[in-house]
Amino acid sequence: MSINVRLLTGYRAPDGSVFSREGRCRAFDAGAQGILFGGGGGVVVLKRLEEALADGDNVHAVVLGSAVNNDGALKVGYTAASAWRGATWAGRS
Repeated sequence: MSINVRLLTGYRAPDGSVFSREGRCRAFDAGAQGILFGGGGGVVVLKRLEEALADGDNVHAVVLGSAVNNDGALKVGYTAASAWRGATWAGRS
């Protein structure tokens, strides 16, 4: 992990740039106005349900399944579906 501490000085957001003029990043929001640079980290620790119950842990959620997919350079962005995958899923009901 790497944290960039130079961000404490602020930044300029000239017209037409990708940087947020309001200083907020609102991903997937119709009112989004740009990006921010940031740094940080997080940790998620998972434990088998049987072990958590046996240890008397508070269980707030249970992961029933997971999936990962990245079509690489065939997409316009990391969070966007590729044209092929989008067409495949669009036909499902």
